[in-house]
Amino acid sequence: MASSEQLTVADLLAAVGSDAPAPGAGAAAALACGLAAALVEKACAVTLRREDDATLRALRERARDVRIAGPRLADEDAAAYAGVIEAQRLAGDDPAGQARVGAALSAAAEAPLVIA
Repeated sequence: MASSEQLTVADLLAAVGSDAPAPGAGAAAALACGLAAALVEKACAVTLRREDDATLRALRERARDVRIAGPRLADEDAAAYAGVIEAQRLAGDDPAGQARVGAALSAAAEAPLVIA
């Protein structure tokens, strides 16, 4: 999914719904987290206009960080999954190739763990 190309929301949803390997579930989860965080950030900002509250300011900052991380994690997940597919394609019956697949799968688990 990493690209300098800007997608519309409709294009992104079509890409997730396509038969392409990525973006997939991890990217969708990361973006859903980013959207949820953006709504928390908005609610905090609106409330802070009426009253200043240190807890809400801290929550707004944390929500902003999660919102910003969402697209990055979506891209990382898509890239890691592409690495798994490539490793599987090249592995064959070679034990070293199978080890590369294992390493790729391990790396691919990192973004979903952060998302969770």
